[in-house]
Amino acid sequence: INLNFEDGGTPKIPDGKPPRFPKKPTIHQDGDILVMECMLEANPVPEIIWYQGTKVILDTSRIRMVKKATGKDTYLLRLEISNPTKQDGGNYRCNACNSFGESNANIALNFQGGDEGAGFAPSFIEKPKIIPNETGTLITMRCKCTAKPKPVVTWYKGTKAVQESSKIKMRMIENEDTYEILLEIQDPIGPDSGTYRCHVQNEYGESNANLNLNIEAEPEPEGDPPTFVEKPRIRSEQSGKLVIMECTITANPKPDIVWYHEGKLLTQSTKISWKMEEKGKDVYYIRLELKDPGKMDSGLYKCNIKNPS
Repeated sequence: INLNFEDGGTPKIPDGKPPRFPKKPTIHQDGDILVMECMLEANPVPEIIWYQGTKVILDTSRIRMVKKATGKDTYLLRLEISNPTKQDGGNYRCNACNSFGESNANIALNFQGGDEGAGFAPSFIEKPKIIPNETGTLITMRCKCTAKPKPVVTWYKGTKAVQESSKIKMRMIENEDTYEILLEIQDPIGPDSGTYRCHVQNEYGESNANLNLNIEAEPEPEGDPPTFVEKPRIRSEQSGKLVIMECTITANPKPDIVWYHEGKLLTQSTKISWKMEEKGKDVYYIRLELKDPGKMDSGLYKCNIKNPS
């Protein structure tokens, strides 16, 4: 978070807005060209990236991307595909990002006719986990993904495909379009250590999840690392006599926070203080208050957020 002051010593709060898609994206056909359109609001002008599944889309002789300003801070985004084929089907995502935040618009393109036939590429929905049993005689690598139709799963250790044996078992538990994918290693030993990769693929795309197994190491902690739900922001109250820096994160377990100013560790005082409040399950609101700010308080503030995950 950068805090700056105007000549009069008044805090200068950045002016702008994060990207927002105010309307649902649309698909229509224009002759031989299939057009996906999104309306976007943002300031400053955002960077736009289109994806098909997890792959970034690039301009080619048959694919064209357009960004057109339609008013103050509003834009029309188009993805045009000439002579589309079944291979163009799948999940599309328009990502818009500026210094105030980012947003995504999702579009499902289906050539099979009717929602029942619609499919989508595999996508991992949880952090992969390595789970040992209490005695250490069994290690389970677990991944969870969504996909339609059912994906084909291949496990790799390094670059070599893993084969089932009396020592190694592979399972997949299906629940509608959600799949729990398991690799079990019986009586693990040092040579079983290494980088494992779970590769899932169907006709709409593919995805990978990586796990590092170290037999000598502590098991990976359960939980989720801190992740920003909203970009940090600065605002002022009391006619500029109070500056507030705030952000919202998710984390499990509850994290510890440390604040820095220009690389120097901050300590709480009558002038500067901070707090962290739990706003919901694994959701935390972090707030730093700076009273009677002056030019000496300008500069880069950094909030370090850490938990065991």
